[in-house]
Amino acid sequence: MGCDGIEEIELPDTITEIGDSAFKSCKNLNKVIIPESVTKIDGDAFAECSGLVDIKMHEGINTIGSRAFYKCDRLLDIVIPDSVEKIEFEAFRGCDKLENIKLSENLTIVGYGVFGDCKSISKIEIPKSLKKFDGTWGSGTNLSYGAFGGCSNLKTVNFEAGSTIVCAALFMGCDGIEEIELSDTITEIGDSAFKNCKNLDRITMNNGIEILESSAFEDCFSLTTINIPNTVKAISNSTFQDCTSLTEVHLSNILKEIPASTFSGCKKLTTINFPSTLTTIGNSAFSGCESLPEAILPSGVEKIESNAFKNCKAMKKAVVPDTVSSVGSSAFYGCEALADITLGSKLKKIESQTFYGCTVLPSIVLPYNVTTIGDSAFVNCTKLTQITVPRNTTSIASNAFSYPKKMTMYGPSDCYAQTYASGKGIKYVTQDIHAISVSLDITEKTTERYDDFQLTATIAPLNFTDAVVWTSSNEEVAAVSDTGYVEICGVGTAVITVTAGNVKAACKITVPQLIDWIEFDEDEIELKAGETYQLKPYISPSDATNKKLKYTSSDTKVAEVSASGLVTAKSEGEAKIRAAATDGSDEYAVCYVTVTGKAKVTGITLDRTSAEVKRGEKLTLNATVSPSYASNKKVVWKSANTKIATVDGNGSVTAKAPGRTKITVTSSENSSYQASCTVTVPYKITYKLNKGKNNASNPSTYYGKKVTLKNPSRKGYAFAGWYTDAKFKKKITSISSSAKSDYILYAKWTKVKVAKASLTSAKNSKSKQILLKYKKVSGAKGYEISYSTDKKFKKAVTKKNTAKTSYTISKLKKGKIYYVRIRAYKMDSTGKKVYGKHSSMKKVKVSK
Repeated sequence: MGCDGIEEIELPDTITEIGDSAFKSCKNLNKVIIPESVTKIDGDAFAECSGLVDIKMHEGINTIGSRAFYKCDRLLDIVIPDSVEKIEFEAFRGCDKLENIKLSENLTIVGYGVFGDCKSISKIEIPKSLKKFDGTWGSGTNLSYGAFGGCSNLKTVNFEAGSTIVCAALFMGCDGIEEIELSDTITEIGDSAFKNCKNLDRITMNNGIEILESSAFEDCFSLTTINIPNTVKAISNSTFQDCTSLTEVHLSNILKEIPASTFSGCKKLTTINFPSTLTTIGNSAFSGCESLPEAILPSGVEKIESNAFKNCKAMKKAVVPDTVSSVGSSAFYGCEALADITLGSKLKKIESQTFYGCTVLPSIVLPYNVTTIGDSAFVNCTKLTQITVPRNTTSIASNAFSYPKKMTMYGPSDCYAQTYASGKGIKYVTQDIHAISVSLDITEKTTERYDDFQLTATIAPLNFTDAVVWTSSNEEVAAVSDTGYVEICGVGTAVITVTAGNVKAACKITVPQLIDWIEFDEDEIELKAGETYQLKPYISPSDATNKKLKYTSSDTKVAEVSASGLVTAKSEGEAKIRAAATDGSDEYAVCYVTVTGKAKVTGITLDRTSAEVKRGEKLTLNATVSPSYASNKKVVWKSANTKIATVDGNGSVTAKAPGRTKITVTSSENSSYQASCTVTVPYKITYKLNKGKNNASNPSTYYGKKVTLKNPSRKGYAFAGWYTDAKFKKKITSISSSAKSDYILYAKWTKVKVAKASLTSAKNSKSKQILLKYKKVSGAKGYEISYSTDKKFKKAVTKKNTAKTSYTISKLKKGKIYYVRIRAYKMDSTGKKVYGKHSSMKKVKVSK
């Protein structure tokens, strides 16, 4: 300190640490070189060195201390060596001109405000090593300011390939960021990672993200839409709290809970999906969502906590499914537009202030399981005039309703609700509404003893007044309470029936007899490698419902066991064979196996017994030694004729010359075990096609089998035969099975020529007909007849084919003049027609 005269420093390599405030306020210091020997730069070491523009840090530094370069106003660029693992709080805070930062590839911890208020930073790449944010300062007070807080020009954020986490509070308070795209390798967004990023209006989360920690996007006032991918398993408290511009949310379809305050204060939220996996709506999850129009919750939701939808002022409709067993206090407090509410049959209590201030709610039907209506449950429900209370209700708070004189209460006769209404001056209307249907949430269940559970009945209509009666067909197996709670008492089968008036529903319960204990006939066995032993389990009781056992070995290299308990010894050592019950009883038995000796070879096989290999090509044969755990699996390969084919020590066969030989593989442990493959090296057939195309049936090789040669094809030519010489002297139609040489075959062609046809006569012999006669063309396959009313044959030309030397054209128009010509054709080797020249044209008037 007080070192204004210093302009440059190059520290010697004997220094290992730069101490607290070592060069603090050296205002004319502009260049610093820090050697590899330095491992730590302590707090305030170069703080307020307002002239510092060039700092070179070499590898070796592990920690950069708090405020080490605080308010170095002229610093433009900084490269943090890859040896640095930790940068403490406010290390570079207030470096107004700092533009370019290269972070250490091994950085794991950053502190509060490390680059705080660095207003010239426009982009940053976060290394994949960064996992932790240290939010403490001074005495350890937790702060609400992130590593890049106040970086108002930071627009571009990239995460190194392979990054898995956005660490907690990393960008908290960074009001420069407008959009973020996270790669599919990132699985977690940490606490407050983007909290108070006021200008963040778009976030793209790709598949791969699994967890959003608490307050991750809290106070992101510009965020309008959120798509949470279906890989996200959990979100935490206040994740999107006070995102006041948020209008649309898509939740992951595997989400189980919307925790406390997740969307609290999202005043513009109008659209959100509730996934079918959802079980819990947390405390104040949607409180203050003033634009949310409805809450249609899916079956499967079990709990709605206090204040969940408090002050959702635009909500007109809510559906609480039959699976919900509790709705917390003030859950729908202040829902001023709520006019339609359906409550599920599992609900037992209306908690205090649940519907406080629902000023347009006109009526409500309480489900039959409700026993209690709590304090101020319907206070200030100014339009509530009708409420249906079930027979089971036994307690209603004295201040439950604000305007009892305006209300009508409906319910059965001679029940608590009637007495309460009388005492409060509420008009009471006795109803006898019979149930028309009843169903249970579970109709069949296999369960274990003492595994008690709740049955829930759905009864229609909601305002039925019949008594609900639960009964069991066998209380020694299962007993049921008046509310449908089932207690498992013993082994067997029971049917639980719920009856409401004249309708009923049932659930069949099966309680299996579990296994009490399992024992083996032998607790310890000794086997030689290669031997087997069949374990015999004894199960008690003998009438256990499920006696299936699962066998496992602690070391399958020593001994393995089949699904039926057959133990096979494989190699020297010890193993535990375990047989475990599969009925849920957790019972098991163990047999200790000791294996001695080595497993001997008992056989050998090849993956093929015959093969054809062309000269110069290779084929690998694969040998399998039995058993797979034999101690000596070495084999010896041999060819019976190495002039035809050779084989190496890995079973790779190389074809040398035409012929047939046997490749044999033999166990090196016991030569009596061997296997063989007959290898054929065929002769070659080469085809000289002279612009033709070969027939796909013609083989390129042969050996020991007759080859009947097929005709090739060539457009415009007829095939004249195969020849063994280029001068076409020696014709061949097949290759004998006894032949033993390579062949070169030449295809001979003759050009297809068609003579010009001669049309001898064309007469209108009969009504609307012309009879044509023409001379036969030698070798012609047929004739094409063309006729038209256009002498140039450009328009309305009709063509007919015939094999005869005369043809009658019919269905002509009387009075018309027709022009007629013919031409002959032959077929080439491709099966296509080759035409000769047209005959002279004849003119015929159809007068008949």
